[in-house]
Amino acid sequence: MASTGNSFTIAEGRLAGLVLESVILGFYLITFAHTLQALLTTGTRWKRSSEINHTLCIVALLMFCDVVVGFAMSFRIVWRAFILEPGNTQFVFGDLTNWTTTGS
Repeated sequence: MASTGNSFTIAEGRLAGLVLESVILGFYLITFAHTLQALLTTGTRWKRSSEINHTLCIVALLMFCDVVVGFAMSFRIVWRAFILEPGNTQFVFGDLTNWTTTGS
């Protein structure tokens, strides 16, 4: 279905959102790698266990898990709508009884 004017259909919006989310996830992965490098190394060597700020490491890992799970859920919804049930995007995205479509 082609969009008219400046409006997106719900399917186009979800697909555009996934593309943008993929780009932002790429930036986040680079930032996360630099974060781990700062938390786990000093100069040219690995930090000893006593030198590592374990609280910040745990927070960074929890944030990473949250981002990856959110992206995976968004990807799964778009995969279901466009690959597993092609032509049925309005139903997949409009099904508010399914907790996965309302969660992302």
